[in-house]
Amino acid sequence: MDAAIQPALESIVIRLNKMGHNLTLDRERAPGEISYRDVSGSDGENSCKLRVAVDTVISTGYADLLAPELIDD
Repeated sequence: MDAAIQPALESIVIRLNKMGHNLTLDRERAPGEISYRDVSGSDGENSCKLRVAVDTVISTGYADLLAPELIDD
């Protein structure tokens, strides 16, 4: 999933940086999490001007685990 999302997000970050932002990778990445922050300013972490992030969540479920009134026939 990251292989599909990362290039698109990097393209967005490059474009925003050309518009005057200073987005850099926020922290070490975990699978499914990508985060960039613009913390340019004198307050560092306390002056986040912009955050661009993707948090991927994949969920599954089975109909028999739902309450009967929630299941469409």
